[in-house]
Amino acid sequence: MIRRLCVSMTGCAPDDLEALIAEVSAAAQLERLLWNDSVALPRVGVLPPGFDESRVVADLVTGTLAAVLRSGKSLSVRLALHEGPTFLSGAEFGGPAVETVRAMCVGGRLPAPLTVVISGRLFDDVVAIGAEGFPLRSFRPSAAGFWRAFLPDRQPPDSDGAQNDDAG
Repeated sequence: MIRRLCVSMTGCAPDDLEALIAEVSAAAQLERLLWNDSVALPRVGVLPPGFDESRVVADLVTGTLAAVLRSGKSLSVRLALHEGPTFLSGAEFGGPAVETVRAMCVGGRLPAPLTVVISGRLFDDVVAIGAEGFPLRSFRPSAAGFWRAFLPDRQPPDSDGAQNDDAG
């Protein structure tokens, strides 16, 4: 198994999702972001080792938000990011990290154009290293070990507004 950054995305029609993935990958210069089967939702992609994860996370979050807002459509996209062990089986990636990022991306429509969920360890790394343009203050603790943001920056009506001052 190889440790990789994993990305999962869902929340719109398949054609819109493919266009969004292509636009965001190109804007973030992630030609090596390899996506699993285009029929399975949520879509899952993995990066080979050796990328500046903080930059990639920031670029994926800001690039996805910009693309969603530019689309002019009423989208409710989910983007999940996690890092962990993966393996290649045939033409598809699998492993604990792939299953985790897929599960992080499942759920109903949320009250924002973009909902981002980042696993705790990856979020902590981004905070420690820093990443230009990353909307740190938009993130709140979510389910055990995860951070979530509703973008553009707003909290859903049922949010308790909990904030972790150590995280920004």
